[in-house]
Amino acid sequence: MTNRLIVAGLLCFVFAAQVEAAPAKAYNVRMRRTDMPDTTDIPSLINSIITPGMTNEQKAKAVFRVVVQYTHQNPPPREFLGGCTHDTIKMINVYGYRMCCCAAGMVETLVSTPEVGFFTSAATRPRTMNIINHNVPDIYYDGAWHMIDPSLIAYFNKPGGGIASVEELRQDSYSGVFALLNVDQCPFANPAGGWFPASTHNLDNARAGYNSASQFLEAGDGYSNGWSVGHRCLLTLREGETLVRSCAVPAAHHVNEDIDDAPGSINARAGQGLEFQYMNQQIPDQPGTYHYVHPSYHGGIVGNGTLTYTPNLARGGYRGGMEEESNMACTADDSQGPAIHLAATGTGYVIFRMQCPYIFLDGNVSATFKRAGAGDSVKVYI
Repeated sequence: MTNRLIVAGLLCFVFAAQVEAAPAKAYNVRMRRTDMPDTTDIPSLINSIITPGMTNEQKAKAVFRVVVQYTHQNPPPREFLGGCTHDTIKMINVYGYRMCCCAAGMVETLVSTPEVGFFTSAATRPRTMNIINHNVPDIYYDGAWHMIDPSLIAYFNKPGGGIASVEELRQDSYSGVFALLNVDQCPFANPAGGWFPASTHNLDNARAGYNSASQFLEAGDGYSNGWSVGHRCLLTLREGETLVRSCAVPAAHHVNEDIDDAPGSINARAGQGLEFQYMNQQIPDQPGTYHYVHPSYHGGIVGNGTLTYTPNLARGGYRGGMEEESNMACTADDSQGPAIHLAATGTGYVIFRMQCPYIFLDGNVSATFKRAGAGDSVKVYI
């Protein structure tokens, strides 16, 4: 499902005595539905979608399905110097929307794992190929290349069996015969107009895209989309820390709001509008029918959340969740107030680190401070 939750960090340091249970932490919490793939990390995801005895084509289709299921086509999230995000786990859990290069990078990542096993040498390295205004992944198995495009939600079956390659589609388009680029060979194209499920492109667009001899990379050429595998969606909660996720529409924040570049999905609901109508429908494929998202879901596509931390200061529980402290004491140490204070005359500090698998887009600190004298001061850095 493409319901991806972006945390707007709300940092709440409440400096007051509280009576709470004994300090406890929740480590490496997995947030998932048991009836859907485990998207916590790459190994968990692969083990959820790849099973023993699968043919290579079944593995390719499983990779295709999971990218379609969890991400959708929209202007992509851009990080740091403006580059697209090509980390599969981050795309699935943090953002949920992407463009064609991101989808191709996700395919490259997943088919390169040992469990899928398509990347066994330099000659079989998954590659991205350029066509007009689009790029698509080309993957190698069973002695041939095969194009699967989760970005526009399409691949093309050959009449004799198997999925066609980029080069085969180029030749088909260039010839004008369209033995491959037709509704009979693409299980996702709607016979009424040849539209692909997201209703942004159709077979006419595909035929023009693959008929791109002047812009097309030479046969056998291709490149990697620069994918990475560092992100994991694991949550660790300290005593007094909570994460609340919301699918409200519209979502309050998004990663590129500083340049006013919101994705169209920020105000969208699954199943509404041409772009997102497929998200709670069944999409036919051979030899059966797959649910790319749950048909009952009509909620927001991009969401926000709130991470709140209220450390137990007076009883010293905060020490299990802090990064560092110097010259600080709490009421439990010396029966003095306020809840946390200097242990001796001079300067002291305590540092808390806020972290979670999502990105922080906003935040604040709420606290009550007391000064013993006019010459004392308290500073808060975020």
